[in-house]
This record gives sequence, structure tokens and C-alpha cells, in this order.
Amino acid sequence: MKIFQVISAVKNKFLKTSFWKKIIILLLSGSLGGFITFKIKISQNAKPLYQTAQAEKGTLVVSVSGSGNVSTTNSASVSTQATGVISEVFVKDGDQVKTGDKIAEIELDLQGIQRTFKSLANYQNAKNTLNTARANLYTTQSDMFTNWDMFYELATNSTYQNADGTPTCKNLDWEVVCTTLE
Repeated sequence: MKIFQVISAVKNKFLKTSFWKKIIILLLSGSLGGFITFKIKISQNAKPLYQTAQAEKGTLVVSVSGSGNVSTTNSASVSTQATGVISEVFVKDGDQVKTGDKIAEIELDLQGIQRTFKSLANYQNAKNTLNTARANLYTTQSDMFTNWDMFYELATNSTYQNADGTPTCKNLDWEVVCTTLE
């Protein structure tokens, strides 16, 4: 319920201000919204940050796709990006295979292992980039709410304006400003 009272108070205060002050407030609000939108768009298009990690033992998951004919002499023409030695063939000549069927097992050589680790590193980098983007989002939202609180405090503060709408000049040192504004 308190939020509605605050919104109502800000609305009433805004409606009582002069035309030029309304224009300035709307321009500042629009600029703030545009700035926040711009920052969010920039953070979404930011280059990925690279991060390395200590090597560790674990289960290695490698998928191999291939095409070609399997002959009965246990030799086959299979094209794949994995490099290594075929240790076992699971299909025979004339067998029908479907997508996802395991047709052969490859023991990766050094280059294949390096490619696998590079792919894993790219995956970790993508996860880190996502986490960085989320952190940037939370920071931007925090900045937005902080700026809104400061704006609201200034908009509802009676330090700068008397109850009748005239500017308060008691804190100013310039008498000329007071006489010009009154």
C-alpha cells in the first residue's frame, strides 16, 4: 500500500511543477532509460572473457560421426573430425544403422585429445561469459535503483522549493538569484 502512496505523491508533485520542469524531468528520465538500455545491449554483445583452469582427471565424453561403407575386411572409409586409431567396429557389411547408433570406437591420438580439451575449454569460457553477463546485469540494475532513489529523494525533497512552489533561497549566498527568481 505504501508504494501506491509514494507513486501518488510523486505524481501530484510532478503535476504541480511548471511546464519546463516537466520537460526537463521527462528528458532526464528518458535519458536514464536509454542509457540503461544501451548498457544492457553493450554487455550482451561484449567479447567473451577467457579463463583457464587446472587440468584434472575425469570422464571424457567424445562423440564421433562418420559416413562411408564398412567392408567385411574390417577396413572402412569414414570421415570425421576426430583423429586417432579405430580400435573396434560394431557393424558389418550390409547392416542398417540409424542416427545415434555406435558404429566404431576410436582411440584418440594427441591431436584429437587436444581438440577435445579445446572444446571443453570453449564450453567453460561460454559458461564464464554467461556468469559475467549476469553479474553485469545485476550491477546495472543496482545502479539503476540507486539512481532512482537519488532522483526520487531530490524530487520529493522540500529543500529546493517552498510549499507555494517558489524556490527556497535561504541556503543560497547570492541575493541576486533570489530577487531574480521571485
